[in-house]
This record gives sequence, structure tokens and C-alpha cells, in this order.
Amino acid sequence: MNMNELTPDEKREKEDDALKFGYATLYGERGHFNDSIKNCSTPESAYFLGLEKELLDLPNSLSLFNLLNDIPEEHRERIGGIWKQLTKHGNDLYLAEEVLKSKWENPPQDMHDPVAHCVSKSAHSANVVIQDKFLKGFTAIASRPDRLQNPKKRTELLIWKTEEKNAREGLHKVFKKYLTALKAYYEMLLEHHGDKYVLPKEHPEREEIINKNNRLRVIDCFHQASGATKAAHHGQGKKRLRKGEAGPYVAHEMRTALAAIVDVLPYSPKVITLTILCAIHDVTEDTNYSIDEIVDGLVRELVDHCDSSLIQVVEPGFPEKHETKARNERRRKNKPEDEERVQSNIRDVFRKKILNLITTTRRSTLKQGLRVLSNKTQLRDVEKETVYEQNIAGREATKDALGLQFPHARMPQIPQSITFHDFPTDYDKGKMTKFLIRLNAITAKSNSTKQAALITKIEDRADNIASQENMPVYFQLRNLTVLLKM
Repeated sequence: MNMNELTPDEKREKEDDALKFGYATLYGERGHFNDSIKNCSTPESAYFLGLEKELLDLPNSLSLFNLLNDIPEEHRERIGGIWKQLTKHGNDLYLAEEVLKSKWENPPQDMHDPVAHCVSKSAHSANVVIQDKFLKGFTAIASRPDRLQNPKKRTELLIWKTEEKNAREGLHKVFKKYLTALKAYYEMLLEHHGDKYVLPKEHPEREEIINKNNRLRVIDCFHQASGATKAAHHGQGKKRLRKGEAGPYVAHEMRTALAAIVDVLPYSPKVITLTILCAIHDVTEDTNYSIDEIVDGLVRELVDHCDSSLIQVVEPGFPEKHETKARNERRRKNKPEDEERVQSNIRDVFRKKILNLITTTRRSTLKQGLRVLSNKTQLRDVEKETVYEQNIAGREATKDALGLQFPHARMPQIPQSITFHDFPTDYDKGKMTKFLIRLNAITAKSNSTKQAALITKIEDRADNIASQENMPVYFQLRNLTVLLKM
């Protein structure tokens, strides 16, 4: 049946089938379940798989047993506490992975759901990589018990789907606990104050721990920001499948983020903000979430979530290093400075420093970046003044792009940017022109935000172009016609 002949409820049901299958295939590419880069859909995904394999397994050289004798005695009990939590979460993670693998590899047999099989076939035709051992499991995820004729099979599938969902959600929670514990372990080993160090300054493993910790944070942010984007897109009102693809919208944001990691991480470890921005860059366009709700709500809650059992064992080795900040926070809030409460604040300051990635600065950068990337953005008065002063696109092009009204004398017709002498501003309905004007106006005082937004846009466009081959022929021809007219 043609999708246009379906009712809204029937369309959403078919989308749900495809989304469930698509989410499972995306999950199946990650390090929990993927043993080979051959099972990755893109080179970028394969690169990230390599990072996961390298960083999620703690090498023996960095275990507490090998480092204990090099750690000053006054820090050993404290480090031992976080090591105990890390070991526990590592064991829990292994068991959770095995449980979910078993579910995927052993779905109910003879589930003859024609719609689910159609979804599976469609995914194969779209070059989605699916491991053979998981294919039946993923098909079962997309199957619906009410479409099965046999009552016994309906019950069997319903029980399996409930158990599979519980196993998947359990793995997600344990994975986050393990990542946070591993980051905290590294951070506590690297802690120092003046000439005092937990792990000696000249220790041969110290540089390796720094490198692993920086990249581990990128892995954590990619997974959590992608989870936030998935949640936001899944609840949107309009179509949740990306045009021309068999997969969910979040797949595009994930590919964009992975491409940025591949292009930047080998040269700079400071890609956390960029990774998050790429992973959420379309949420404001395709959902009803505001920028504040995305950054302060969805992203911050997932990225900075920390289990209470872990918080209890994260203690500073050098409390005096954080005392001034702790006392200043209490004074700012007009709270008493008795010693017990100050010490509690010192622990809070330390925990936020090593566990929280969504800092005040990063939140500001992400919000600015999303304003640059969103076509819904309305410029503020001070930003409009910047547009007038910069005049990168010329008077008429700027007026057409942003709908700004201003006296002709305020802004020359000729653009100051040489790019706009030859750039066809009507291409892509002026979206790139609007983006460049917003980019320069909003980030006039922040080069780091400008860089993150620009790289995100480049990776976004690159993925859009690369995915053209999966679009309908009429869509490709329309875009080719536009390009030929340039």
C-alpha cells in the first residue's frame, strides 16, 4: 500500500517499525556488539569503533594493582574506593552485554510478521550493515505481537520484546556508570596541587592516562548527546525517518558527529563541544524543543548524569586546592561558612570539576552554536547592528535572507566579503547565505563558537551530499539541476 493512502495512525505505526529496526542497527555497530570494522556502515563509524575498542578496555598497565606502589600512601585508600566501583561496573557491563547479545541472537522462532520482514529488506537495500547473527533479533524488535495469527506466538514475542527492552535499557545505564567511573579513576590519578601529585609527575604512564581520558570524554559525549537527539526526534510530530533513507533522523546527526571526530580528534583532543554540537545540530529544526531545553535539559541531564554510589567515593586528594572556590560559592549564596559545610562544598566543587562536562562555558558555546545553525533564529538588536557593520553579503542579499529593514544609507549595496560577489545566494533557498550572516553576527566575539559551528555545518553538508545516492531519482535530478545552473 502506498504511504499516501495510509491514515496518520497507520503511517506512524509503519514509522515505528522502521525506527525500532533502525535504532537496533545503529546500536549494533557500537563496541558492545561489533567485533569487526567490516560491520560498520561508514569509515567514520569504523574509526570510532577502533576508539571504543582501545579506550573502553582498561589495560593492565593502568590497573591499580600495577600503579599502587607508585601512589603516595595517603591517597591509596581513596583511589582504592573508585577502583572498587570501576571494577564492579566493568563486571556489570560485561554481564549486561552478554544478556542483550543473547536476546538478539535468540529471538522467538517463526515470527511471520510481513511488515517487519519488509522493514528488514528495505534496510538491506539502503546499504545498512547488519550482522547476520543479529538480523532475526532486529526483525523481532520491529515485529508487533498483534500482527501474528498464532496466540502462543503473540505471547512469546511479547515476553521476548519486554525482556529485550529491559536488557537494552539496563545496558545503557550500566555503560554510563562504567564510563563515568573510568573517567573519575583517571582524573583522580592525575590530580595534583603545586608540586604534590597522586601519580608522580614523571610517571611513564601519566601521559597515556591524559590521552586516554581526553578521548574517553569524547566517546561519552557522543553516546549521551546522540541519546538526547534520538529522544527528541522520536517524539517529533512530523516524519521521523530521514528523507531517502531507511533509518531514523538521528542517524544523520550521528554520522555528522563521527565525521567531525575523525577530522579533528587526531590533531586536537578538544573536540567535546564540537562532538555534542554535531550530534544535536538538527534538533531545533525538526522538533519543538527550545535551545535551552536541549542544552540545559536533554544534553546536560544525560552527559552529566552520575550514579549516587559513585559520587560517594569521589573525594579530593588536595582539599586545600578547592577551598577558596568553595568558600566563595557559599558567600555568594549567603550561606554560613562553618567548617563541616565548607568541607562538603569542597567535595562538591571537586566532583563537578572531574565529573561534569557541560560547564557554564560549554553550555554558552552550544547555545550560540545552535542559534547559528538554526534557520528559526531571530537576531537580537546588537547582532543586527553587527550585520550592518560587517555587510558581508550586501544590502539586498541581507534583506532577502533575514528580512531586515534598514535605511539604504546604513548599508552599501556591494558586499564587503569577496565570497558573495560570486556566490549564488538563491542556491538552496538562501540557507547558506543566512547561515554565513548568522555565523558572523552571533559569533563576532567568540572564535571558538564560530569554529565549532562552521565545522558542524561543513560536516552536515558533506553528509547530505554523500547521502544523495540514497535519495529518490527525482530528488537527485532536482539538486543536480540547481548545481548546473550555478
